[in-house]
Amino acid sequence: MAKESMKAREVKRARMIKRYAAKRAALKAAVLAGDPEASARLQKLPRNSSPIRTRNRCKLTGRPRGYIRQFGVSRNTFREMVLLILKLNTLAFIWLGSSERTYF
Repeated sequence: MAKESMKAREVKRARMIKRYAAKRAALKAAVLAGDPEASARLQKLPRNSSPIRTRNRCKLTGRPRGYIRQFGVSRNTFREMVLLILKLNTLAFIWLGSSERTYF
């Protein structure tokens, strides 16, 4: 399990990204248009308002490494979930009997 402070920090970053998204987009457009002052103003925004600073974390444990985007969990949690499903399917297979055998 990740520390609660790390999870809270990610939530804070997400809020800050949302808050400064429009301002950051306008400044980036101005920088691309060639405004020299826009670059300085863009750099003065808080660092945590940049979307690149977010870290994908497991929704259940908060683990930052081994994140599977499709499911939103880490590889360890995903493995546990798959094993649980396989166990449930095996039990269903046994309960159904030999006449209705289907593989899930």
